[in-house]
Amino acid sequence: MQKKNGTNRRKLHRNRKSGKGRFGVFERIGRFFRALGETFAEDRRFLFFTILIVAVVVFGICIAAVKYAPTRERMDLSDYFVSAEEDGVSVIINGEYIKPEDNQNIDPAILSDGTVYLEKNFLQDHLDEGYVYDSTEGILRYTTDSEVVTANLGSSSYEIGRTSEQLDHSVLISENDTVYIASDFVALFTDFTSQEYTDPARIVIDSAGETYQQAVVRRKDSIRRLGGPKSLITADVSRGDTVRVISSAGKWTQVLTENGEIGYIKTRRLKDQTEKTVAALLPERTYNHILLDDGTVCLLWHQVTNTTANAAVSDVIDRSPGITVISPTWFTLNDNSGGLSSIASMDYVNTAHSKNVEVWGLFSNLGTADVDTTAVLSVTSARDNLINNIIADAIAYDLDGVNIDFESLESDAADGYLEFIRELSLKCEANDLILSVDNYAPTSSTMFYNRANQADYADYVILMGYDEHYGGDTEAGSTASIDFVTQGVTDTLSEVPKEQLILGMPFYTRIWATDNTTGTLTSQSIGMKDIPTWLSEHGAAETWQEDLGQNYAEATEGNITYQIWIEDTDSLTLKLKVMQSEKLAGCAFWKSGFEDSSAWTLIDRYLDV
Repeated sequence: MQKKNGTNRRKLHRNRKSGKGRFGVFERIGRFFRALGETFAEDRRFLFFTILIVAVVVFGICIAAVKYAPTRERMDLSDYFVSAEEDGVSVIINGEYIKPEDNQNIDPAILSDGTVYLEKNFLQDHLDEGYVYDSTEGILRYTTDSEVVTANLGSSSYEIGRTSEQLDHSVLISENDTVYIASDFVALFTDFTSQEYTDPARIVIDSAGETYQQAVVRRKDSIRRLGGPKSLITADVSRGDTVRVISSAGKWTQVLTENGEIGYIKTRRLKDQTEKTVAALLPERTYNHILLDDGTVCLLWHQVTNTTANAAVSDVIDRSPGITVISPTWFTLNDNSGGLSSIASMDYVNTAHSKNVEVWGLFSNLGTADVDTTAVLSVTSARDNLINNIIADAIAYDLDGVNIDFESLESDAADGYLEFIRELSLKCEANDLILSVDNYAPTSSTMFYNRANQADYADYVILMGYDEHYGGDTEAGSTASIDFVTQGVTDTLSEVPKEQLILGMPFYTRIWATDNTTGTLTSQSIGMKDIPTWLSEHGAAETWQEDLGQNYAEATEGNITYQIWIEDTDSLTLKLKVMQSEKLAGCAFWKSGFEDSSAWTLIDRYLDV
């Protein structure tokens, strides 16, 4: 009995260890619930952190959605297209929106009695420079390839040549001392297309011949003030709409809609981009030119200071073999009404013609200190008087041509000067007179001479390829180094056809004197023929300057150092080669009497190229 009980205790002990006994089951159940509790506790923490992370992510997504979602807020177009005045009209020209601040705070256009008027300076700067307004007499002038157009301030009538025409409104008006020209009048002479819109008032202008990119909208979308989804909406576009591409900046492209609205659209919303050209509505202009057809022009300026000097013409021509044109300095602007002083001679012209040399009388604005050239050119009646006087003198003296030498002009004279050339050219053509115009080498300060516009009307443009360093200059230097001449020709050819360009060359140079005590610099001109004598008298040896294309010499006497950049046949050869290589219309020389006889032997070799 005891043995049996002992055995049972041992079994129970084993069952406890193996978990199979009565108490092992309870223990396993306990462990299960303890494990379950622990797992549940861990799962609660896991769930908590999971929910927290999800909440953060969702919150971030919401914030991002709010931050980057496209705004539906719209911009009032009147806040985009702004005007300086209540009657201002916004202008988009060739895809560019012109704000008043871009036009000296003046509206580029205004609306008056239902007609859009374009501001005169805006019109000149952006569309057509040919509209010239005389504020003194209230007259507008415009010159086509064959006629002069005239309109008066406040008048609805205008003249084309001698024919009177009429609009149903004023051709030009003035508001706040600013002149505006009716857009429909401008369209009669300037080739462009335009479309007008309201709310706010604006006009879209495209110049004939202007090219631009056009694209098709893929699907309905909005265009915005700036590139970005948060930028305000300026307009809506629909699938299939065409837009003008103004500029592209990666993901966003600036466009102009068919309704005259400007904004940015996502680049991927556009397709089928093509190039378009604005069609011409007016006939192409034809500018006629009278050009010499018997070889290269060779013009010699003959400075005539009094009537007695005219008698020298025969000798001048005889010692200048090869010249085809002689240009005597006969006529000078001498009052503010367009009057001229003259020392012209009929005998002079007859002598030149007998030697088969043409005479192009030179008309200058230099030499009369109290004449205001700007006023003469800017006031219509004075300019008309000047032109009529030039033509009258040319006819009276049987001139073959007119050479205009108006120098030292101020930029304020630009409009009047160019209109002077345009109007003069038509009258010269009507009287079978050749018109040539003298010009400086192009620089930023002389761009207003507008050689391209001169070349449309004048027969010849003459480049004065000298005075690189001039009398009164603050620095000594060459009168006409080869780089100066070459660059002048290159720059002028960018505006003037080669068959109209004559290269002017110097028969002179300058002797520069520096006072080594005071540092004072002075100069005086010297003719080519007198340079050898000067060099000998001062014991100055010349040396060739390859970079300048001329010889150089200097000498010191006492406190004075003399420098001279020499013009001779060596330097002249290089200039003639420029004329030859560029196939220019010819050459001109300032001035008779300065040259050495050997110069003409050299020149003659380059005349028939």
